[in-house]
Amino acid sequence: MGNSRVLQDADNQVNSGYGWRASTGSMHLGVDLVKWAGQLAFVIAHSDGVVEYVAKNVPGYLKGSFGNQVVIKHNAHEKTRYCHMKYGSITVVEGQQVSKGQVIGYMGATGNTTQPHLHLQYEVDGVAVDPIGIIGADLPGIYANLLVDGSWGDKTTKALQKALGVAADGNFGPISIKALQTKLGVRADGVYGPITKEALQTYLGVVADGDIGPITVKALQTKLNNGSF
Repeated sequence: MGNSRVLQDADNQVNSGYGWRASTGSMHLGVDLVKWAGQLAFVIAHSDGVVEYVAKNVPGYLKGSFGNQVVIKHNAHEKTRYCHMKYGSITVVEGQQVSKGQVIGYMGATGNTTQPHLHLQYEVDGVAVDPIGIIGADLPGIYANLLVDGSWGDKTTKALQKALGVAADGNFGPISIKALQTKLGVRADGVYGPITKEALQTYLGVVADGDIGPITVKALQTKLNNGSF
């Protein structure tokens, strides 16, 4: 499949990429997409296909669940899974033929989540693979395009804020810090201290010594550039 949207609006960001999550000790098998300031968005079919599965009876939080979701089979090998959709918003049924760009529901916060977002999972022959390759070219801002120089300046701060789903104003204050702490799985007190710094380094896969120097910043910039933060 080629590149195509999965959210109707253009101003969407990757809040969490595909790969190992140090904070949970598990693999994240898709990407989480959010809109600015926690707004919601219409979810659309990535490509033509047939609706293989629909779950639509989850009203809110449910531990260990994808919540309301739609699975679309695009061909004999590929399918996409759209999760955590808003209760009562799904517009398709199992067995229905859908077209690329067709609205299938609304972004929500059902299942094992507390923040409105779309978890997109891309599966090839039953194995989840990184979806960035099929959506990257069609989501402005998905890549930060930072110079990986190890210098944490205004551009790096704004790119991090975008990835965290908060206002990208360059002010790395309590709101941004709390969002970072929530992502890292540490106490969200808005204080950028040793615990948060070491958790960030662990997440980035560098030595957790609390020194946010060039090595740590380069690792951060690399993740922001490839959409995997």
